[in-house]
Amino acid sequence: MKKVLFCLVLLLPLAMLISCNQDDIVRKLASAEDQAFVEKSLDQLRHKQFEELEKRMDASIQQPNLRGGLEKMSALLPPEEPSKVILLSTRQNHSSSQVMSNLTYEYTYPKQWFILEVTLNKSHDQPSILGIRITPQSAQIEEQNSFSLVGKSLLQYLILALAVAFAIVTIVALIICIKMKLRGRKWPWILFILFGFGNLAVNWSTGEFGFALLAIQMFSASASAVPHGPWILSISLPLGAVCFLIFRKNHAAEVNMPAEAQIDPI
Repeated sequence: MKKVLFCLVLLLPLAMLISCNQDDIVRKLASAEDQAFVEKSLDQLRHKQFEELEKRMDASIQQPNLRGGLEKMSALLPPEEPSKVILLSTRQNHSSSQVMSNLTYEYTYPKQWFILEVTLNKSHDQPSILGIRITPQSAQIEEQNSFSLVGKSLLQYLILALAVAFAIVTIVALIICIKMKLRGRKWPWILFILFGFGNLAVNWSTGEFGFALLAIQMFSASASAVPHGPWILSISLPLGAVCFLIFRKNHAAEVNMPAEAQIDPI
């Protein structure tokens, strides 16, 4: 009963995190002041309130062609109100001269989607806009980054198959090691089995690959995704698990038979 309660205590925070809406998670990472400032500025852009919006622009980009650029961006957006607005990501960059904050939104219209990215200069008491970028999309970000087996490359399918195989091999070796009696200490073998070496990762949405030689990973495989981001599938070489399964008999402890069970030679 105690083991069951202990597992529930460990799983409760994970269950709460999974149940949270992804938009809520991202919004908690950005300050309310930044969100309010950016969303008001984007409303001014959509409603063609260029004079008010220009007052929010940073002095470094106050140029004669600023109004024309704002008009072109505003023309990209439909005149009606968006049916849905999602904060996709937020990040901050610190330098010796300024502090910049970047907020990226998705605006959903009937059969149209746009990514709106705003960069703020927060070096002063009042933030100012360093840049605005609008990118039309062919589908929702969640749809683009959803985990699907359709239309993937042969190498992506191979990485997926290896991830499943490596995880199974690691778990099987770990269970056998825990149950098996070994000569010497068991915990070094458990650690050797638990971690895979090296890392080959693939962005499941774009098919881009990355490799790191000096890396370790639990269970030799993982699949992760940030809120509204693509799935990243990665594998590591299960060297410890393979070595244990091959050489485990050489490290097994000798079992002494009881005296009454022994057979004396004739």
